[in-house]
Amino acid sequence: AVPGFEQAIQAYASHLLSLSYQKVPRSVLAEAVNMDGASLDKFIEQQVTNSGWIVEKEGGSIVLPQNEFNHPELKKNTGENVPLEHIARIFPILG
Repeated sequence: AVPGFEQAIQAYASHLLSLSYQKVPRSVLAEAVNMDGASLDKFIEQQVTNSGWIVEKEGGSIVLPQNEFNHPELKKNTGENVPLEHIARIFPILG
């Protein structure tokens, strides 16, 4: 066994969930990180402390911090926008 491998996979799975979801059911998290019971509770507590996760009182779903990937309004504009009018002008040239 490689030391720290399982923890690295669990961290990666958590990262992927945070990129994809705003809220995740506890059962989905448990399957993704391959944990249950007390070990899952401890893992969630660590994420609440270190990563800003919130556990909902009703239902126990985990609310993940917003980022540009799981919350479209926060998406960064990384490129230039070309107005449709400019694109429409080149269509006759291409045809």
